[in-house]
Amino acid sequence: MDNQQHATLLQGKSRRGTYDRNKFLNAAHLQCLAIICAGLFVSALIASLTWYSTCGPNTSNSLQPTRLPEKLYTCGSSAAEARSLGCQFQLFSYTWVPNPCFSPLLDQAFRNSSDRRLHYYLDSGGAKEVGIQEAASGEMDLWATWEEHLMHCAYVFKSLTRAALTGRYTGKVLDVHHTDHCAEKFMSDDARQISPDKINVQVIVEYDYCIVTGQRDSFVPEEGF
Repeated sequence: MDNQQHATLLQGKSRRGTYDRNKFLNAAHLQCLAIICAGLFVSALIASLTWYSTCGPNTSNSLQPTRLPEKLYTCGSSAAEARSLGCQFQLFSYTWVPNPCFSPLLDQAFRNSSDRRLHYYLDSGGAKEVGIQEAASGEMDLWATWEEHLMHCAYVFKSLTRAALTGRYTGKVLDVHHTDHCAEKFMSDDARQISPDKINVQVIVEYDYCIVTGQRDSFVPEEGF
């Protein structure tokens, strides 16, 4: 073998050796890069899960409020105690209502119907009628006509919208069973057959509570509230 052939073989070995070394280095670099990328991905995933568990939305029960009510007002258990707590008697619901949840305009609109639609009595026989002012004192259980009861339900529905807009809810508004009861009376065929003047509803003085959520602090009530 001459010197030129020997040099060529050495050069080939040298090139092949250099190629193999570069190939090895490239593979090692790719492996390291893959490990780094995987580490970054796992870190980002852990960070995302940590944020979601602490700051993300509460999906345990989407129907439950995300925070407790800011303020709760009550009216006690007697007319005297209700007055001392600043409560107002709301005729359309026949309940003492804490002042933050009391709607004077809505209550007055109901009372303005007294001349022709609201009638209260001391007993179910209707022997003695009680005037609106006396009924609105909130100190006695009375009997009322079927028409008064339907109006009561209509005004409870009106108060639902006001509660949603102001973030102020009475127990009557939050009573699902009472709302269902009123809706059934409006839709029932049997209820439509009852005479409006029939004395068939006993109204009992109740003492409601008021929840002020603070979620509508910027809302300015318009006329009718």
